[in-house]
Amino acid sequence: MDDSDNLPARAMLTARVCELVERAGHTQSSLHRLTGFSRTYIGNIVHGKTVLSPSAARVLDDLFGTGVELQELRAAAEREKLARRYAVVEPSADLPREREVPAAEADGTRETEEGEDTDRRDLLALLTTSAGDLVERIRSGTSSPDRQLLFHYQCAVHDYAIRYGTTSHGDLLVEVGDDWRRIQALLADGWKSDRYRREFIVVAGQLTYILSRLAFNLGDFKRATSFLTLVETHASQTGDPALGAAVATMWSSLFYYMGSQDEALRTAQEGHTYGYGYHEAELYAYEARAYSRLGRRADAVTALNLMEKTLGGPAEAEAGGNPFTEESALMIAGGVWARLGDSERALPITTAAIERYGAMRKPPFEEHGNAWIAHASALVSSDPDAAASAACTALEVLGGRPTRTVFQRAADIARDLAPYGGLPSLGELRDRVRAEQRLSLPGAAL
Repeated sequence: MDDSDNLPARAMLTARVCELVERAGHTQSSLHRLTGFSRTYIGNIVHGKTVLSPSAARVLDDLFGTGVELQELRAAAEREKLARRYAVVEPSADLPREREVPAAEADGTRETEEGEDTDRRDLLALLTTSAGDLVERIRSGTSSPDRQLLFHYQCAVHDYAIRYGTTSHGDLLVEVGDDWRRIQALLADGWKSDRYRREFIVVAGQLTYILSRLAFNLGDFKRATSFLTLVETHASQTGDPALGAAVATMWSSLFYYMGSQDEALRTAQEGHTYGYGYHEAELYAYEARAYSRLGRRADAVTALNLMEKTLGGPAEAEAGGNPFTEESALMIAGGVWARLGDSERALPITTAAIERYGAMRKPPFEEHGNAWIAHASALVSSDPDAAASAACTALEVLGGRPTRTVFQRAADIARDLAPYGGLPSLGELRDRVRAEQRLSLPGAAL
């Protein structure tokens, strides 16, 4: 028996798809030609007999120019179905709800709305309170979710990892937080002997890690550490090397941006004990940047060489962070040489990094912004005007998406250029820094 009429989110999804198809004047045949979907599958979608897959929702969002609207409706329908099946607690009415995203925001860029910063702070506060409680609550129980629910959360983590680099972190926070609370509730009141328990704990750790990254880049370092504590709990329960190495990268970044370079170095070095190849080059990169801040040139060069040696080929994004690519290595190396005072060596590297990110159809905005920051750092001593302009570009590529790492480093560039106060480009940079400051949550001093 088809119970779609009793599933409001699914009914809304079907109605919206039908509306878009009718408005565009499409037939099943034309949709088949444009999307490659079978006519049977298209018919099942428009008649509400099946829920869109994540990839189908993305294809139709692109086709109709609806941003991520269908993807969000699909996710809501899937969560609703699973919540009913497993009696999983629905989100609290106190939490911000997912909003409809206009087509103009399809790339994750938008203007910050009044009250949005408060919403993000409230959501992070609620989530981190839960994280502290869950460290104590994880225990045995009786329920036993199955492979289908596990697969749902694994797909969600995969989707978040792919979208992380190009989606506004404020928007992603709501989606990740929703799935995170559900899976943590399952674990806290969960089961001990079920064959899938370890896999559920790993996925819970991955979602928690993504929340830690989001809190970090939204400028709330304190709450980022609360989530990391819970990730470490899950990592110790499962012995999962990916979680352990990811935690090391996050701790190193937190210490680095807080100015504790010895701890940033130590935690990066500890990450190698997990032997997880996805993070090896990144960990050496984090060692190199810490060494450069400490003025240890020879050690920084050694770490850069190890970074290049362990750099792998193209990889798909994992929950532990974006793949560490050749572009990432160029960005780090250029910044390290700039901090070591060798702008002549740094500039060709940073130029290559910004050119390669700029050539991407949809570059990850944080890495793209940090590549411009590295370029600005290399220009400070030789061309202050160009350095200020490069830092402005770094903020521009964020497109209004709060990103603490780029913002903090742009503010550092503005301070480094203080002796050149008469430069119009420096005045523009200071104005941009002040404008960006309202997009970052309080919680860590610059």
